[in-house]
Amino acid sequence: MENKTLITVLGWEDRFISGTEIILNENNIQKIVLISFTDYAEMNIKNKSTFLEKVKDLNIEIEEIELNYSDSIKNWKTFDAYFEKHTRTSDILLNITTMPRETIWA
Repeated sequence: MENKTLITVLGWEDRFISGTEIILNENNIQKIVLISFTDYAEMNIKNKSTFLEKVKDLNIEIEEIELNYSDSIKNWKTFDAYFEKHTRTSDILLNITTMPRETIWA
């Protein structure tokens, strides 16, 4: 089974945790790129804590990309800079379950 990188957006809903657990159980995830929005940080405290604990238990590498939901241009530039450096991964899984449309477009 090939190692995969999961790209996902931190969400405050229960489906973020349950969906992510399914992905982690069904795939050989080696690394997670966690996208979070600083302007929703307070809403995400519980799920972020639960998520990070789960990832720690599974010994999965995690990178976080912090964005500001209301700054589309800066978000696009942040993604552009990140993926310019990190596009050599052989197998990427994109979780769009809790990903805002504008983030998918970027």
